[in-house]
Amino acid sequence: MRISPTTHLSSSNQTYVEQPKLERHYLETTIKNIKTMVKNGGPRPEEYAELNKSMETLVTHKKLGTISQEQFTEILHAFGEALSTDTIQGFVLHKPHGYAGDFEVIERIYKHYLSSDPNLTNWDRFFHTHKAPQAVRNRVSYFLEQIYKLKIRYPKQARVLNVASGPGRDM
Repeated sequence: MRISPTTHLSSSNQTYVEQPKLERHYLETTIKNIKTMVKNGGPRPEEYAELNKSMETLVTHKKLGTISQEQFTEILHAFGEALSTDTIQGFVLHKPHGYAGDFEVIERIYKHYLSSDPNLTNWDRFFHTHKAPQAVRNRVSYFLEQIYKLKIRYPKQARVLNVASGPGRDM
């Protein structure tokens, strides 16, 4: 990846600070690569690392303000239907129930949801490889392990109070 420096004047101490600026070529290459993955039905496992690296770089530049909203939108559009609510990542992005980790997303993660559209299935496979969905699935076994320990320690007195756990899928 190539980034070029841009000079910014810091308002707090009137010193110049070098901020990396995303080169147009990198942006165009990233968009081309995304469109190729979309055309090929989503990323293959051997492409996951490079896609993750590209997304991390772009998000960092978005946070730093070295990529414009228009450029970021251009990248999102390159994903096409891969960011529709037919995929888990699209569902998280669009938040149709108001927030990214809603009950439907959690349910999709638990069930290892894969889109019925063969052009989108690999995007869901890619989503499931990340730490966040793995952590969601792991919390069920963790919870059950804690309940088992409680039951062993207090065989006749163990009780659990379920407070605001939505549909209680992890119970």
